[in-house]
Amino acid sequence: VYTMGNKVYATEMAKLLDPTGTLFAGRVISKGDDGDGADGDDKPPKSKDLDGVLGMESAVVIIDDSARVWPHHRHNLIVVERYMYFPCSRRQFGLSGPSLLEVGHDEREVDGMLSSALAVIDKIHFNFFSNQQLHEVDVRDILATEQHSVLAGCKIIFSRVFPQGETQPHLHPLWQLAEQFGAV
Repeated sequence: VYTMGNKVYATEMAKLLDPTGTLFAGRVISKGDDGDGADGDDKPPKSKDLDGVLGMESAVVIIDDSARVWPHHRHNLIVVERYMYFPCSRRQFGLSGPSLLEVGHDEREVDGMLSSALAVIDKIHFNFFSNQQLHEVDVRDILATEQHSVLAGCKIIFSRVFPQGETQPHLHPLWQLAEQFGAV
């Protein structure tokens, strides 16, 4: 687990996401562990990188709610829905209404964002470690294959998405995202 949060937060997230220790085995990197003393709590980072992560990029999967903070590692990234459990999270993003904490329950256990993300992580973990030659396998290839299967063979119509007369719609981020996930 690599987070810009503090060590206590990182450790609790690791326990929540991997209660048995199968996936992360207690490996936690948090704010300040990378030796960068310039990170102040008052300024969020503009981007993140894998420099502080022990291991090869070919063996790291990133799960984050923001693609823009990982400009150099998009092929390692699984973008997830922002997790809004606490009231301060909802306020920070200008959302009204009660938080999950305030209504006394968490997201849906079977098909909530955390459960869905865990299912993807489990599948990638299995596929990665099933390979007899770990030095030859690249988690980015496994992730790309999984992503491509989501919309495999689907045809998507971008009605009223691009301006009339657009000559290069294939360069639009939504078009590229659809292709990344297998749309034709």
